[in-house]
Amino acid sequence: MIHISQLLEQLIKEDKINLKGNSNKKVTYHDPCHLGRHAGEYEAPRNVIQSLSSLVEMDNIKEKARCCGSGGGVKSAYCDLSNSIADLRIKEAEETDADLLVTACPFCKLNLSQNSDNLDVLDLSEFVLGYLDSDKEELQ
Repeated sequence: MIHISQLLEQLIKEDKINLKGNSNKKVTYHDPCHLGRHAGEYEAPRNVIQSLSSLVEMDNIKEKARCCGSGGGVKSAYCDLSNSIADLRIKEAEETDADLLVTACPFCKLNLSQNSDNLDVLDLSEFVLGYLDSDKEELQ
């Protein structure tokens, strides 16, 4: 089993999906706890982002990344705490002057987007979807 970030990285490297050219959009990436600390995957999502736009890193990344505040039932049991944690991560993302915040976890996306007024938050797959080029002939 592989994560969607690893599949997207592989498909891009092997030129198996049709993508529009690289944009000048500045994107920052939030490392989900489960994908990063648990599964040890930090590079695949970054490689995908860098193949499509400009990656700008937050101060706390990879194994030192701040939590989004949504995991482990925190959002359900301690909503105010969850929102406070998300606010800290959003502020850190905003300090990068990025145009967009991307993550690879639906819980992170939900909590970060609910706590962000100025920065759009997308899942990595949604981000890639925005670069699909449907005008090109499909690869076999």
